[in-house]
Amino acid sequence: MIIPKNKYDCWLWKKIMPLSVIKKINNKIKKNKSISNDIPATNVIKTSKVKVLDYNIIEEDLLQFIKRVYLVNNNEFGYNLHYPFFEFFHFNEYSFKDKAEYGWHHDESIHLHGDIKLTLLINISEKKYEGGVFELFNNGNHHPIDFNDVGDMLVFKSHLVHRVTPVLKGIRKTLTIFLTGPKFI
Repeated sequence: MIIPKNKYDCWLWKKIMPLSVIKKINNKIKKNKSISNDIPATNVIKTSKVKVLDYNIIEEDLLQFIKRVYLVNNNEFGYNLHYPFFEFFHFNEYSFKDKAEYGWHHDESIHLHGDIKLTLLINISEKKYEGGVFELFNNGNHHPIDFNDVGDMLVFKSHLVHRVTPVLKGIRKTLTIFLTGPKFI
C-alpha cells in the first residue's frame, strides 16, 4: 500500500519490505562495526542508540526499494539528487528501557559537496512496539505518520522538522538514509 505525497510533503509505503529481507539486514548490522560515531544532536533530546555503517553491506538488499524512492522523487518532489551515492546509513535503536526518543529537529548536511534533500526511513523492527511515533511538523501543527509497522518505508523533505516520541514498550529499529544532491543556492 502506498500513501501518496500530501500536504505533509512525505511518501509512505506500508509493509513494503518483507520480513525475510529485514532479518537479513538486521543480521548484517549485527556482524558489522560502526564506521564512525553518530554526530550528537545539539539542543535536542536524543536518547536513541545510533550506529553509522557502510552502505555497501546492505546495498544489494535495498536496491529495489531505493529505486522506488528515486522514482517518487522524479515524479513528485523534483530534487536534483546524486544517484546512487550513499556512503553510509544510520541504524537507530529506540528501547523502552530508556524511553528512547528523538526530539524535534531537521536533517542537515555536514558535507561540503552537497545538501541533504530527502530523508529515507525504513522500519526494520522485527517485533511490534508501542510509542515511538514519527511526527512531522508542518503548517503550524504536528502530524503523526503511520510508520509503526514492520517493513514500512517513508521518504520526506529533510528540512521539515520531525521527531520520534518515546518508545513505551518493545524496541523500535529503523534505518536512515540521507539522499543528497547539489547544494541549495
